[in-house]
Amino acid sequence: MKTKIAAVIALFAVSIFYSCEKNETAESVNDWIFKNMKTYYLWNEEIPANTNKTLEPSSYFKSLLHRDDRFSWIQDNYLELLNSLSGVNMEAGYDFNVIEMPDNYTIVGYITYVKPASPAETKGLRRGDYFFGVNGQRMNKSNYQAVISQMSQNHTLNLAVINNDAISDSAAIALTVMEYKENPVFLDSIYNIEGKKIGYLIYNAFYADNGD
Repeated sequence: MKTKIAAVIALFAVSIFYSCEKNETAESVNDWIFKNMKTYYLWNEEIPANTNKTLEPSSYFKSLLHRDDRFSWIQDNYLELLNSLSGVNMEAGYDFNVIEMPDNYTIVGYITYVKPASPAETKGLRRGDYFFGVNGQRMNKSNYQAVISQMSQNHTLNLAVINNDAISDSAAIALTVMEYKENPVFLDSIYNIEGKKIGYLIYNAFYADNGD
C-alpha cells in the first residue's frame, strides 16, 4: 500500500503539469518531471543523476520508474484524471477480471460488477457472465490486452458459456460508452439484532466529496 500511495501522489502532480505544458519543450517538461520524481517518488534515491531528457515526456517518465513499480503511470489529459479521481469515467458501466483457460492460451473474462443505471445494466449484463472477446475478436495470451482496450469506445461484448472447459458462444451485447458518475455508496442497511442497531455499508471507492 505504501508503494501505491507514494507512486500515485507523485504521478498526480506529473499528470497535471504535463497536460498544462504542451507548448513547452520536451526537455523543460522532463526537467520538471525529474525534479518532482526526485522529491516525491518512493524510489527517488535510485533515480540516476544523468538521464536522457531529450526523450518524449511519457517515455522519459517511464525511464525513471523502478523495476518493482507496477502502479505508476503518466496521463496527458489532467481533466480526465481529475474526473477519474472523482468517480467520473467514460465507460459502459461494468468491471471484470480475466482468467487463463487450461489450454494455457485462451483467455476468458468474467463480469465482477455491473454498475446501477449504466448501459451495461440496461442491456442485461450480469455479475458472473463470461465473455470470450470484444467486437468479435477472441482473446488469447498474445492479444487480450489489445482486445480489452477496445472497451474504452462503444463496443460489442461477446458472451460465452463454459462447460467442462469448453467455450461456446452465448450472445453479443452492444454497449455504449458514456460519462458515468458512480455513487461510491453501493448499499447501506441497518439491522436490529438483539436490541442493537448494526449498520452495514458497501463503499466501493474513496472519492472527493462533491458537497451533496
